[in-house]
Amino acid sequence: MAIYHLTAKVVSRGKGDSSVAAAAYQSRSRMVDERTGEVHNYSRRADELLFEGIYAPKDAPDWARDRASLWNHIEAFERRKDAQLARSFDIALPHELTPEQGRYALQDWVRDNFTRKGFICDVAIHAPGAEGDDRNIHAHVLAV
Repeated sequence: MAIYHLTAKVVSRGKGDSSVAAAAYQSRSRMVDERTGEVHNYSRRADELLFEGIYAPKDAPDWARDRASLWNHIEAFERRKDAQLARSFDIALPHELTPEQGRYALQDWVRDNFTRKGFICDVAIHAPGAEGDDRNIHAHVLAV
């Protein structure tokens, strides 16, 4: 039987966090933070990525469906040095589910709790790391 695990935290500029860095990490991609000019490159770990996507309400603008545009837009919009940029959720997916079932369960959770309420979510599912428990299929959700 699966053990439930969910960690929620705030991506906060006041703690030195960057929403662009968080999005690059979870999507295992290369992104440039246009506010600072810093490059965040996690593409060398792309083999750990099982799924990634952006979930937005139907009336969201087109830039909200592009990861780099979305997070750079958030960074530019929030001007305060202690701005709360996003909510981050790390979720263990039950290893008893197939990868497809885990993705559907995650998509349903994101739609029910976020996109139907007007939030935009950046979602990624990661495979277990090379070292550690091979049942550790987990998801990352950044909600704005």
